[in-house]
Amino acid sequence: KITALWAFSESACGGILHALTIPLRGIFINSAAVLFITLIALFAKSNREILKSTLIVLTIKALVSPHTPFTAYLAVTFQGLLGYILFFTKNCFKVSAFLLGVLTLLFSGMQKILVLTLIFGNTLWKSVNVFIKQISKEFLSVSVNDNFNYGYLLISVYVFIHVLAGIFIGFYAGNLPSKIIRYKNEISEDILFNNSDELPNREKRK
Repeated sequence: KITALWAFSESACGGILHALTIPLRGIFINSAAVLFITLIALFAKSNREILKSTLIVLTIKALVSPHTPFTAYLAVTFQGLLGYILFFTKNCFKVSAFLLGVLTLLFSGMQKILVLTLIFGNTLWKSVNVFIKQISKEFLSVSVNDNFNYGYLLISVYVFIHVLAGIFIGFYAGNLPSKIIRYKNEISEDILFNNSDELPNREKRK
């Protein structure tokens, strides 16, 4: 069931986010993947189940969304392999989940930058730098430092946002076991309470 949710998130939800061109959509898709991989590692007997789930997700993604770019398949593969390595043992579950969140989101942020650099070359960031300087002077009437590289500043901010999201989702994923136990106990208490309320009514009917 968790694998099916992961596949749905990658193929359906990912496609919707891409179609709507929501900014930083990779954060949402990759954060969901971190949670699903963490849950698989929590309930699976062996970390090999993560690799099996990864193959299933890749297959469903290819069937449902054949137009998906190659980088998306690369991201899912990286997530699965990373989860397999980090959850080799469950002795440090919180640490493994935290590292999975941070490294997955870091890779997500760096991947797009690497792709843009490989396709357009370093001239892309030089063009961004020149563009920001011109906008600042012409429209904002702000004097800018010609020696400062604003393209690299944008890269740093973009990666920092991804890492920050990775820290949050990694910390949250690490606390999933305790959250599940707490919710399970709360549901059990509610069921017992509701059943205890129905008992007097049943006795009266008898």
